[in-house]
Amino acid sequence: PMPARPSSADAASLIPNRPAIALGKDGAAAAMKAGSLAIECSTVSHQHALEMARELRGRGLVYIDCPVTGLPQAAAAGKLTLLVGADAAELERAGPYLAPIGDTIRHFGAVGTGTVYKLINNLMGAVQIASLAEGVAMAEQAGLDRTLVAEALETGAVASPQVIRHSKRMVARDFSGASFTSALRYKDAVYAVKLAEDLDKGGIRAYVTLEVEPKRQIDVARSLAKMPQIETLHTVSGKFDLVALARTKSAEDMD
Repeated sequence: PMPARPSSADAASLIPNRPAIALGKDGAAAAMKAGSLAIECSTVSHQHALEMARELRGRGLVYIDCPVTGLPQAAAAGKLTLLVGADAAELERAGPYLAPIGDTIRHFGAVGTGTVYKLINNLMGAVQIASLAEGVAMAEQAGLDRTLVAEALETGAVASPQVIRHSKRMVARDFSGASFTSALRYKDAVYAVKLAEDLDKGGIRAYVTLEVEPKRQIDVARSLAKMPQIETLHTVSGKFDLVALARTKSAEDMD
């Protein structure tokens, strides 16, 4: 069962790719009790999520990647969509933290999968905005009526939420309501392209925890160490935490 209220030993982060804040000498992890939850709500690289999971697990902590989607209004109202990568039991434990900030939870699987989907989502959004800007510029250069172009975009086959929201700004030349910087958009696109390149090479990294009987731990450790796809291997209280690069088409194939 979930606790009535969250423990002060747990922590959440919205600071992208700043491991020193969590892992440094005076970082958050140093002040957290064993078994505490560390919830990553920022959009980070897939590799960063896996490395943080491994490092924090080695310190006896539980890492959950939980990037979010939604506009500032949704954040203020506690109606963000949460994209989670975590063990089901650990996600249940995190419930009291997540309920105040989001009303929709999409659990994609093990640690790292929430980040995979968020990078896909943000890459698609960036592509839509970039292509929209090119289209609006072409329409203006061709002498089309900007208001009519905006109306057609908002009601046509390409009318995604991104197109509807940003076409109005582009046509009106009013960018005062922008809520996501180009620097962050570029950062996420770079992470997504890197992930796509890794997948295209036939490999996907996955964070895996194995529970092994004490009498078999040495034999299992030796076997795992000989496997070329195992990149890192860490042992915590009889559990094997590892990051594996599997030459497979999907994370499920690693089973």
